[in-house]
Amino acid sequence: MKFEEYARSLGIYEVGKKAILEMLEKLGYERGEIFEDVEVDHPIAKFKFDYGLIRYGENRYGMIILIGEICRENEERLIGMCKLVNARYGVLTDLNDLIILKGERYVDEIPQRDSLKIELGLMDVGSVAIGYDEFEKVDEIDFVVENSEYVYSDMDRDEVIIISPSGKLIGWLRGKGVSFRILDREQTASVISKFLPF
Repeated sequence: MKFEEYARSLGIYEVGKKAILEMLEKLGYERGEIFEDVEVDHPIAKFKFDYGLIRYGENRYGMIILIGEICRENEERLIGMCKLVNARYGVLTDLNDLIILKGERYVDEIPQRDSLKIELGLMDVGSVAIGYDEFEKVDEIDFVVENSEYVYSDMDRDEVIIISPSGKLIGWLRGKGVSFRILDREQTASVISKFLPF
């Protein structure tokens, strides 16, 4: 896909390397989670990549970005680097074109921060609670239902509880400017016990 088109789809009109940081920030990544010019001294090989996102251990990143020519050799290099740092996603761009890999499979979008953190097991999200007033900003109920296990209206607290939301849904809600509370699994279990007989 075209790098510029992808950036524009996120509302970014910068070009070049600066656009990468803006894209990542739009996708929810915080500055402290974005590592530039990463050098890895792995027992198998020494290598470098341009960006590492969500560091979750020594030489472990959730996603890496490599700026370079888009060719089979660089794709294979990226796949190998992802395996060595346990990255779920790899992005290769020459700042004109862009490919996004999950393992060895092409995907259509760079994951949002929350989606990636959930995939990595770094975020315990049992459900999200949204006040009724805030829930009025949600204009696509079908999308919410498709990307969660259950949607429950808690009239005692004037909140909508979305059980097991996907990372994609959490990112979408943030993008809509919807304020919500994240409930962990234990908190979610106490909410569920109100309306499900055990």
